[in-house]
Amino acid sequence: MGPARSEGSGAVIGDVARALLLAAERLKFERAGHIVTGSETLIRKLAEHVERVGFEDETVWDVSKPYGQLRRFLGVGRAREVIGFVAGVPLEEGLRLTVASFRASVATAR
Repeated sequence: MGPARSEGSGAVIGDVARALLLAAERLKFERAGHIVTGSETLIRKLAEHVERVGFEDETVWDVSKPYGQLRRFLGVGRAREVIGFVAGVPLEEGLRLTVASFRASVATAR
């Protein structure tokens, strides 16, 4: 990985599904919106969270790599205003759920 100064925002599938149901119930028109947590997370912090929830290898930061897009943040104001959506799953909990789901699918595939 590069120097980990980039930031981004995301959401877990349960929150996305809930947002889609809210949109289906409440929207009377087609309009785009962002379904994310609404908070930025440094890539380095994201990697630290992933390590805490079960990443079993070493993260190597390569400072010679380019930074790429430094900020990737999506506003959630419209989702909150129009359909009442606020993400309910904290980042680390979402990562735990994702890792558990991945491990279960790998175990099933064997």
